[in-house]
Amino acid sequence: MRIAATAMLAVSLMGVGFAPSASAKSTYRAEITRTTYNIPHIVAKDWRGLGYGIAYAYAQDNICMLAEEFATVAGTRSLHWGPEAKTQLGFSESDNLASDIFHLSQIDTQALRAGWAQQSEEGRAVFDGYVAGYNRYLRDAKKKKVRLPEACAGKAWVKPITLDDLLRLTEKTMMRASSLALGAGIAGAAPPNAPQPTAPRVALPDAQDRPLGSNGWAFGSEVTADGKGLLIGNPHFPWNGPARFWQMHATIPGTYDVMGVGLAGTPLPTLGFNKDVAWTHTVTQARHMTLYALTLAEGDPTSYMVDGEPVKMTSKTVTVPMPDGMEPVTRTLYFTRFGPVVTIPDFSVGWTKTIAVALKDANRLNQRGIDTWMRIGLAKNVGEIEAAVSETLGIPWVNTIAADREGNALHADITAVPNVSTQMAQDCSTPMSGLFAARVTLLDGTRSECDWGDTLLPASDQASRTRTDYVTNSNDSYWISNPRDPYRALSPILGAYEKPLSLRTRSNFIETETLLSKSKVDHARAKELVYGNKSLAADMVVDGVLALCEGSNSLAEA
Repeated sequence: MRIAATAMLAVSLMGVGFAPSASAKSTYRAEITRTTYNIPHIVAKDWRGLGYGIAYAYAQDNICMLAEEFATVAGTRSLHWGPEAKTQLGFSESDNLASDIFHLSQIDTQALRAGWAQQSEEGRAVFDGYVAGYNRYLRDAKKKKVRLPEACAGKAWVKPITLDDLLRLTEKTMMRASSLALGAGIAGAAPPNAPQPTAPRVALPDAQDRPLGSNGWAFGSEVTADGKGLLIGNPHFPWNGPARFWQMHATIPGTYDVMGVGLAGTPLPTLGFNKDVAWTHTVTQARHMTLYALTLAEGDPTSYMVDGEPVKMTSKTVTVPMPDGMEPVTRTLYFTRFGPVVTIPDFSVGWTKTIAVALKDANRLNQRGIDTWMRIGLAKNVGEIEAAVSETLGIPWVNTIAADREGNALHADITAVPNVSTQMAQDCSTPMSGLFAARVTLLDGTRSECDWGDTLLPASDQASRTRTDYVTNSNDSYWISNPRDPYRALSPILGAYEKPLSLRTRSNFIETETLLSKSKVDHARAKELVYGNKSLAADMVVDGVLALCEGSNSLAEA
């Protein structure tokens, strides 16, 4: 892979520390070289050193933002910035108090520690190195070897982290499209006989009304100019904040060599390429949580009926620290066998004396992502990428679109999805399920048979295909990733089937097919496809508008 020849900055790092999973001292070593556009190239001899260098390089560019993220998942936003100041929960605005209550009540650090012990040795080494690299940067700042930005210099929330902090941040990222999206509704849920907190407004997810929209194409040997695979990654995440992509080149000589991007706290590239494969992601329409309609026991709004018997909810009380002069806020949250109780007033989802709704999240305790992305980065062809996402079910909420040097193109809508089959979705529906069907899957919480347990929908029941012409996705349903060959019907938990596609998806297909009818794809034509600046909505109405206006002297006459 060719990189810019002019080095802007080279930093060699070496440190000694205690690895959380090791009984002996561990040595961390990495080299960071900055090239044109200030892109960091991190080289290390092992996975621990790679995580070490990536964390240090990320801190060089984003220390204030990353430190704020660690404060967020620790539930201390109110302490440092006040309870009423605004933040983001998922992609929705919330206040700091709701954010703190959510993170303190919903992130189970003990369970994360237990799950962490089950991950691969390489994955644990990367995380270990990341913690050490972040802390090394703060030590260098304390010694005046580096200078913290004015925005966070001397702030109490900028402090060393432990493995727990990184596990919590990863958990937040995994739940971005599920629990986190309804975080304010969880934080604000209280039984009808208790004081009702004022919570920020929260909306049910709407796949057709997302503020962000990504596109991805993988072209195969039939349609590329050189007969090899070609990938276009066109992700549309924010320009600012922890969801902003950060570019890196990560190398363990002879083992791993990937150029790509990650989010805040990501210890490896999650979109990128090596010498054999390239891959990108788009947010999927698959649903990564289910809601359960509960019938409450008579006279006790904190007990619910399952198979005709009352079941007492469990509770967890959390205390949110406040700035000096303010009393800490204590809140009690309630949990069912399905998950926490949630309220969504804007959609008439409340907690009354007779009914409530609980949320069950397929991405809760999903610690498999690091091993999945590690395997993708090591892959030599798209078959190995498909195996990685299928065997781990560690991808949380995105399609995987990939191409390889042999000319194969992959679209895999395989993620951590509730194990809800088409039959189960029908059998476990309630009279209210249809009202929510366009946004979320609502199941009957009065029957134990409707609990999908701890299992996820198998990869064999999700959508994946490899072709040698092309596949593409623009955040639409799995059922068409190539208009020449629609996919078979799958569980509705994976998205709508044989329903109208978005204008963006339709424009994508039209533009792609038009391009392929004229020539094969090379890098120049791929750029034209991305930067074409087409609007299908405008194309559909402009002729009619012009006809209405023809011969008219004013809009009123038309």
